Amino acid sequence: MGLASGYLVLYNLSQFAGWSYILGQCVFVLATKRTCRGLYSSEIEFALHIFQTAAFLEVLHAMLGLVKSNVVQTFGQVFSRNYIVWLIVYQVPDAKYSPGIRLLLFAWSITEVVRYLFYALQVMGKSVYLVTWLRYTMFLVLYPMGVAGEMWTVYSAQPEILKKDVLSVAMPNPYNIAFSFYYATWLQQLLWPLGLYQLYTYMLKQRSKVLGGKSTPPTPHQKTQ
Repeated sequence: MGLASGYLVLYNLSQFAGWSYILGQCVFVLATKRTCRGLYSSEIEFALHIFQTAAFLEVLHAMLGLVKSNVVQTFGQVFSRNYIVWLIVYQVPDAKYSPGIRLLLFAWSITEVVRYLFYALQVMGKSVYLVTWLRYTMFLVLYPMGVAGEMWTVYSAQPEILKKDVLSVAMPNPYNIAFSFYYATWLQQLLWPLGLYQLYTYMLKQRSKVLGGKSTPPTPHQKTQ
């Protein structure tokens, strides 16, 4: 295994471990408190800041040719997540109590646990059919669930963004420009369904290509590599 491959394995396994921790914390909070309120705990928030921000490295991976991914698409996907983490929830703390947070945290963490494990195995030249099946099947539910959670979280934050002019620039100022983050969030809300459609149709094509007509995971009697 070369240096680049070794690095990619380490990166993907680190992300796998980080998102497994986030998922475990979500389950723990839900099991102990028996409620989703307060799901965005300090432990989850800290881990999310680290591992979701680290995903920007994937843009660099694509730029350097370490992976065969479209740079623009990769940046768009990574930015949309960090937009929620840093520009919405971090700037408007009350947004962490939005019902949308519950949806996106579970959708993100389950998706990423499977995705990063799949990528790590792929780089190592190994194939586990169950992981592959999960990678190209769970998105059918998790992607719409995640986008719904993201849009709901933004919607919950918008009244405070408008009231406090969060991240907005008013006139007059030395640069003679004005910017309303509130209206920018509405523009983003309009773009999200389009982004979901593009990603969803791409994944459907990939699922058909990789899994073919196989719609169920292997039984215990089936052999997996």
